[in-house]
Amino acid sequence: MALVPDKTLHRIWRALPAQFSSVVGEEAKLGEPTLARSWEPGGARYFAELELVEPRVGKLYMVFELPLAIACAGRLMVRPPGAIRDNVASSTFDGDDLDAMGECVNTFCAAVNEGVRSSLGDEYRVVFRVGSREPPDLAALGPIGVATARLDLGGLAHGALEFLVPESTLPWVTDDGSDAADDDDDDDDDDDDDDDDDDDAAAGADAPGGGKGERKRKRKRKGKRKGKRGGGEAGEGTDEGPLLTPEELAAIRQATQSSVRGPTMIVAPRESERERWREELADTGIEIDFVADHHQLLAACRERAIDVVVIDADACPSGGLTLLAAIRGRADAPSRRVVVASQPTRRHLVACLGGGASEYLCRPLDPAAIARLAGG
Repeated sequence: MALVPDKTLHRIWRALPAQFSSVVGEEAKLGEPTLARSWEPGGARYFAELELVEPRVGKLYMVFELPLAIACAGRLMVRPPGAIRDNVASSTFDGDDLDAMGECVNTFCAAVNEGVRSSLGDEYRVVFRVGSREPPDLAALGPIGVATARLDLGGLAHGALEFLVPESTLPWVTDDGSDAADDDDDDDDDDDDDDDDDDDAAAGADAPGGGKGERKRKRKRKGKRKGKRGGGEAGEGTDEGPLLTPEELAAIRQATQSSVRGPTMIVAPRESERERWREELADTGIEIDFVADHHQLLAACRERAIDVVVIDADACPSGGLTLLAAIRGRADAPSRRVVVASQPTRRHLVACLGGGASEYLCRPLDPAAIARLAGG
């Protein structure tokens, strides 16, 4: 029985082009997917391993033909279009490209999450784990569904984008129209395994209004059962108890900030860059210290509490993206990761925020920005 994509895959597919365009600065066009139940590696590719981490764990993969990966990584690193096309022609894809492409996929994950959550629920979350030129071991994942489409990145590159989804990871639909693993069918609000359109037809002869009133009541009951409630004012009661008031939230936020505030650590490899920071932050009263790379940063975090790390995008390799990737997910990394750049671009901003930065500031630093560096 051939697998076809359900609403989840279609919604991911609709959300992806905007994310591609935001990275490459070109209009991205993604064709309709063709579907298969098996996949064979062929040709040079970049493999992005994604992981569904909530409400259950499972792997899935985005696979890019190498020209697409070269173009995305090159644009993120602000290479000229001519240089990108030369790299595509020569299949040049080095370690910096690999790091940069990982940050691109972090951005693309927003589209994946948009499609998954709009279809299956807000409790679902997909994250990027690792990128590689080597194909994954799909045999260990069981049956998979494969969606393949042509992706055009303006005049930079084109090639195949493939989505490899094990049956056990996300719900798919069989070719007879039934959900293979769908526990939240939009067409079955009363969870009786029958579409509500069928319920309406069966009830229409006897129920006033053709059965629609009963369907509305069922939909309302389902919303209550699954916790779907409209927003309320702070302090308004809900099924889970009263919400905190704005004053209580502000007090908690202030207490939390005060308890974790520590020195500001600046990642700047060279002494000339550190001297520039000393001049910029002179007379501000901010306690600062310097490290050269993520190894020194994490070592410092193990020795003392550090609340804020400032990543000098002008001085760090790949505009700080490599460092963000190195500390992402580490329990000992600072809670606030601020990127400061003197030549900001939209692509760099998106990549940094997608890669784990909590804030993005532009030079020259104004008093408000300096106050934020101090934790204010």
